[in-house]
Amino acid sequence: IACNWKVYVDNYLEGYHVPIAHPGLMRLLDYQNYTADVHEHWVWFDAPLRDKPSDNRLERLYQKLASPMPGLSEADRNIWRYVFIYPNTTIDLYPDQVNTWRLEPDGVGTTKDAWGVYRPAGASPVTRLAQWANNRLNEIVLDEDVDLVEAVQRGLQIDEYRPGPLSAREVAVAWFADRIRADLQAAGVAAAA
Repeated sequence: IACNWKVYVDNYLEGYHVPIAHPGLMRLLDYQNYTADVHEHWVWFDAPLRDKPSDNRLERLYQKLASPMPGLSEADRNIWRYVFIYPNTTIDLYPDQVNTWRLEPDGVGTTKDAWGVYRPAGASPVTRLAQWANNRLNEIVLDEDVDLVEAVQRGLQIDEYRPGPLSAREVAVAWFADRIRADLQAAGVAAAA
């Protein structure tokens, strides 16, 4: 991916781009109730799903077929949860599967990513179809995010770029920047403001 790994992490850590960049997620998620809870070494996100069936066929299929994995409650059917573990690892907790993702620097302006999908053994055909729909939805979001973060990276290289204030929806972005600055300071490296 043609962006610095920190740009990609920033994208993961904030939800304010969802209404503009991810129309499918906006149809699925109850965006007004999307929350981020910052902890010392990790951030927890709750992304409740809408009750209203989506107008999109793939999204509606997922809404209809997703069911909680063994050990989860019926209430877990209607929420996606995300965990970011500092500095570069995510765990996406869905009703039907768990995804992991690691963003690795590959030079100043490039990121490699490695991901995995974990599912309980012996899933029914209906659950496997829901998992397929989940993966397809995530592939669409990933394609949208790659376009976005690569554009942000190009924008950061413009001489006229100046950072602005963070919004209330960027509490996790501020936390991440503070963690990076603290690590750089501990290593004796001067961090940019």
